[in-house]
Amino acid sequence: MVELLSGNVVACVGNGRITKDDYEKVLIPSIEQALSRNAKIRCYYELGRDYSGDTDAAWEDFKIGVEHLTRWSASRLSPTLIGCALPPMLSVF
Repeated sequence: MVELLSGNVVACVGNGRITKDDYEKVLIPSIEQALSRNAKIRCYYELGRDYSGDTDAAWEDFKIGVEHLTRWSASRLSPTLIGCALPPMLSVF
């Protein structure tokens, strides 16, 4: 399940199993809406401890990223990813 967190910045929390359906119904529409209002957007994606995904969801993630490659101002994953801290240099948000 993907849950949106805030307004102009596309921010969400991914808990449980993330599917292609989550991308198509929740995440992609919110990204498209933000892009319709802004030349560039920021994205914050927090992965819950019980996160799991599938290859179809990963493919949707890749497609939306590449489709709007020049329109990302910054992206940030949560400080924990599969229980490990991300190095500070990856924090671009």
